[in-house]
Amino acid sequence: MNTYLFVLLLITTVRLNAQNSDLNNLNSTSNQNATRQIINQKFISEDFYSVQEIGISNLNIEARLNKKLVNNFIKKIFSEYLLLNKTYQMWENENWKDRSRSLYSYDSNNNIIQIIYESIDSAWKPNSRHIYTYDVNNNIIEFLNQVNRNGNWYDLNKTNYLLNENNKVIEKTRSQYNYSNNNWEYLDKELYAYRPDNLINEIEYDYWAGYWSHSGKDVYTYNGNNNIVKIELLDWVNSNYTNYYKDTIQYNENQKAIDTTGYHWVNEQWLNHKRIQAEYDSLGNMIIRFSQLWENNQWNNQNRFLSQFNNEHKLISLIRQGGGSWSNMERNNHYYDEIGNEIQCVIEYWVDTSWNTSTMFKSDFNEYNDKISYETLFWYDNVWNHYERIKYSYNNPSCVSTYSEVKKYSLMNNFPNPFNPSTTIQYAISSTQFVTLKVYDLLGREVATLVNEEKTAGNYEIEFGVKSLELSSGIYFYKLQAGEFVETKKMILLK
Repeated sequence: MNTYLFVLLLITTVRLNAQNSDLNNLNSTSNQNATRQIINQKFISEDFYSVQEIGISNLNIEARLNKKLVNNFIKKIFSEYLLLNKTYQMWENENWKDRSRSLYSYDSNNNIIQIIYESIDSAWKPNSRHIYTYDVNNNIIEFLNQVNRNGNWYDLNKTNYLLNENNKVIEKTRSQYNYSNNNWEYLDKELYAYRPDNLINEIEYDYWAGYWSHSGKDVYTYNGNNNIVKIELLDWVNSNYTNYYKDTIQYNENQKAIDTTGYHWVNEQWLNHKRIQAEYDSLGNMIIRFSQLWENNQWNNQNRFLSQFNNEHKLISLIRQGGGSWSNMERNNHYYDEIGNEIQCVIEYWVDTSWNTSTMFKSDFNEYNDKISYETLFWYDNVWNHYERIKYSYNNPSCVSTYSEVKKYSLMNNFPNPFNPSTTIQYAISSTQFVTLKVYDLLGREVATLVNEEKTAGNYEIEFGVKSLELSSGIYFYKLQAGEFVETKKMILLK
C-alpha cells in the first residue's frame, strides 16, 4: 500500500507569489518556478475534495511524472467501459442546450490516443485536440496540443517524455511551435533522479534561453518506512543551488501524516511560514485537519476541516471553518447509493446562525456503474434549479486478446459486474512467472486467493464465487501479481 504524504503545504503556495504567471510562457526562471507552484497547487485541491486522506501518496507524485498513470487514472474512473464522449450542456429556456464536447479515441491497448474538443453553434466544429503517443510498454512518450483554424490543424506545443529501463520518466521536455521560422523551440525541461528502490529523489528544473539554464531543484528525503519526511525547494542563484523553501512532515505510529510545516529561507536561516496538522479516528480516517500561518511570531488559525465518515469509510460530511475562533463557513454533505457510488454532494453556507443550502452536484450511473451524467443545480425560491451538466457515453473495451501469442501482461475487467453469486476474471502473462491473484475488501483485507502458483505464458480465466464466503454487498478489489507486473481492478458484489 502506498504511504501517504500529508498535503504538500507550501511547495504549493510559496513559489513566487505571482499567481498571474502564464503557463504557456515559461521562458524565464521565475515563470518556471510559478509553474511548480501552480501544478502542485492543483494536486492539493483535487486531493482534498476527492480522497479521505487529505494528502498525496508516492503514487500521486509519480503520476505527475508519468502521464501514462494519469491517462490510466482517467480511464479507470469509468471502470467498465471506455469513455467516448463527454458533452457539456447548459440549462436554457427550460431545455438542455449543448455547449461543447470532448471526443476520445483509443488504440488497441485502450490507451487514449486523441481527445478532440468541439463547440457548437449551428453545428459541431473542432477547436483543439490532444494527441498522445506511446512506446511498446504503453508509456506515453509525447503529448501534442493542436488548434483548429478553418478546418486545418496547427501545432501549438508538445511535451516529450524519456523513460529509463524501469519505465520511470527521467526527462520531460516542453516545446512550442514557432510559425515565424517553422520550427519547434524548447521552453523548459524537468530531469528526474530516483533512488535504487525507484522512489523519486530529485527533480531538476531547467529553462531554455538559447541554451539550457538551471532554474531550481526539488529534493525528497524519506524515513525508514519510505514516507517523505522532507521536501526542499532550491533555487539556482549565481551558479549555485541555494535554499528557498522546505516542508517537513511528521507521521504517527500508523504512518499517517500528522504535521506538515513549511519554512522560508530568509537571511541565512529557516523561518516558520505555514503548517497543517491532522487527527485521525481509530480506523485511520482523517477527521480533523487545520492550517495555520506564522504571523507576528505566533501561529494564527486559517482554516479547519471537520470530516465524518460512514461505516464504509466514505466521507459523508465535511465542514470548513475559518478565523481564530473556528467559525462555520461551508459544509459539504455527501450521499451514496447502495453500492457506494456518490450520487449527490450538497453544499451549504453558514449565514448568521444556520446552514443555508446553496448548490448540489448530482451524478447518475448506468447498470455498469459508469457515470453517465454530472449535474450542477442551484437552490433558490425553495427549489432546485438546473444550471449545467456533463453527459458521458461509453463503449465496451476489447478485453480479450485474439492473438495466439501473448505479448504483454494484462488483467481484464471481470464479467459480469456487478455480480452475484459469481464472476469471471481473465488475465494474460507473456512469460513463465509465479502468479498470485487475490481478492481484497475496501479495508485491504484479503478475502480470497484465486491463484497462487507458477504459470506459463498464455491467456487464463478463473471464476470467483461467493456462495461459500460470508461477504456483504459492496466494492471489492482483485489484484494480479506476476513477476514485477502488478495490477488491481475493482468489482462490485450486489446481493
